[in-house]
Amino acid sequence: MDIGEAALVAEDRRVAALLAADTVTIGALFDDRVRYVHANGLLDTKASYLSSMARGDLTYLTIDISDRSVTEHDDLVVVVFRMRTDITYHGEPRTLDNICTTVWSGTSPRLISFQATPKLV
Repeated sequence: MDIGEAALVAEDRRVAALLAADTVTIGALFDDRVRYVHANGLLDTKASYLSSMARGDLTYLTIDISDRSVTEHDDLVVVVFRMRTDITYHGEPRTLDNICTTVWSGTSPRLISFQATPKLV
């Protein structure tokens, strides 16, 4: 399996872990230095993201991923995709439609960056 395929497998594991609220798997996939930028501009570190998940501040109900593209550069993989989700955020239901970018590092990929941007059109 090449580095791009490994990143896509890791991305699929991340999505499954979000739906299951599986902080153990998320913790294993996130690099200790990860920066996670939500569509509302909130910036999380690994510790703050895992803490928020454990408290149930953000709960993913559905996730639909489409239009994935992969770019490999040395030991980094950039994955860009559309992510439509139904969530609860601090108990309030929301539906989101974002274009997201993840950056994965290494042959046993670890997430080093996530950025969500609201899709306006």
